[in-house]
Amino acid sequence: MNKIYQSEVLFEKSNRLNPKKIRPYQEKAIIACKKCLDDGDNPLLVLPTGTGKTIVFAEIIKEFFYEDKNSLVIAHRNELINQAIDKIELQSGILCGKEKAEEYSSGQKVVVASVQTMKGKRLERFDKNNFNLVVVDEAHHSTADSYKNIFDYFSKSSILGVTATPDRADEKELSEIFNTIAYQYLLTDAIKDGWLCDIKGTRVKDFVIDLSDLRTRYGDFAINDLDKIMTEYIAPIAKAVKDKSEDRKALIFMPSVASSGLLSDALIQTGIKAGFVSGTTSDEERENILRDFNRGKITHLVNCDLFTEGFDEPSIDCIVMASPTKSRSKYAQRVGRGTRLYDGKKDLLLVEFTYDYKKHNLVSAYELFTGKGFEQKIRDRAIKKDNEKDIFDFLDSLEESHREYYSFDRVMNELIIKEHGFQEYNPFELANLEEIDLTGELNITWNGFKLRGAISEKQLEVLKRFNINNAENLSKAQASCMIDIISKNSWNIKNLINKAKDRFNQLQAKY
Repeated sequence: MNKIYQSEVLFEKSNRLNPKKIRPYQEKAIIACKKCLDDGDNPLLVLPTGTGKTIVFAEIIKEFFYEDKNSLVIAHRNELINQAIDKIELQSGILCGKEKAEEYSSGQKVVVASVQTMKGKRLERFDKNNFNLVVVDEAHHSTADSYKNIFDYFSKSSILGVTATPDRADEKELSEIFNTIAYQYLLTDAIKDGWLCDIKGTRVKDFVIDLSDLRTRYGDFAINDLDKIMTEYIAPIAKAVKDKSEDRKALIFMPSVASSGLLSDALIQTGIKAGFVSGTTSDEERENILRDFNRGKITHLVNCDLFTEGFDEPSIDCIVMASPTKSRSKYAQRVGRGTRLYDGKKDLLLVEFTYDYKKHNLVSAYELFTGKGFEQKIRDRAIKKDNEKDIFDFLDSLEESHREYYSFDRVMNELIIKEHGFQEYNPFELANLEEIDLTGELNITWNGFKLRGAISEKQLEVLKRFNINNAENLSKAQASCMIDIISKNSWNIKNLINKAKDRFNQLQAKY
């Protein structure tokens, strides 16, 4: 430590400071981010909503402060700015300056700023070498020009991005800004480790909403088109919400302010204590509505993506997705409003509707559960399983689907095919024994060229010799994989099966 700036430490608040204890994964995140910054990288930190990313960067800023270094935090919403200031001051005791509209910092070593404010003359108030670290809250927004202007101005600063969702609907690459992911904590692990609540799902099947003709803009549905369709279903949506969530505290997402108001009115007519908030709601009215929601006077709060970021109401135990999206980031942010732990809260219920979407890639909750063996084929299996249930637990379904898919008995039952008195082998199950997914992307090269197209005659001849079923339907890359498997095992299937048996037993025990 070089120097302690006593005038910037909140000693007068020390008696009421109550910094949160650092959790194990947060400590790992802090160490990983600090190492990346020390190595000269611009790292990205990925933590699920509700797991304390603000606490993590507050601790990193505290270390920078005591190393006599300045930090700038930038965010795009007032709630995030105020939240960052509160958490940094309460976690570290360091006084923050604020740059937003008519509010100005006055020489503090830690400044929290609105990205919309930091432009032109406002940027020029600061020396270009003023900040050693720029922290970007909700970093999935950071490819916008408003952020890039700040990065360019403070070009010698290290940049740390924090986000729950490191992807964007418009497919702009965050790698333009951040050159490494320092640490990632999966939603799956956060739930299993007990830091977030279980997530259960239910689907409304009484009616189907047709989205097939919707247009796409900037990577997601055109809002006006979507709103027009969803507005036609206000009455059945209200009935379904009452049926599915009458005994819960629900945050409901609709496409627009108008449809939010309509659904709120329709819910009130069914006997639900509903309300809605929009960007046009006055500060006083909004504060009253949120207070009533907190206290349970309002049980169902309708909005149109006003509460995707920076809104913390841990008592929410139901999210209603009445605004379908193609954006995984937006979907994850919505779900994250209800994943926090709360006294007496058993789980989060996610209410979804049934859509006909054909050409569109609609985001589903299963896409939030990646890694840990829950690849696409496992998620697809879980979706089919859950379509038969009224309420389902996502993690339970995924784990059960994983056990079934990697069941040795299942593989063996599908491995041997007997046709016309001959015994043949299913190539996909043979590959499965070697932990190779023949249905996935296969990047196989030969003499410097990627293998493409249908199986060659020479490959087909080899595979038929070893009784590979329907070998003629394989691609050149798939056939190459199969020939490699045959070569490695000297085509002794008993050895291959025995070798795989232990691995399958380990997988069963692990998941």
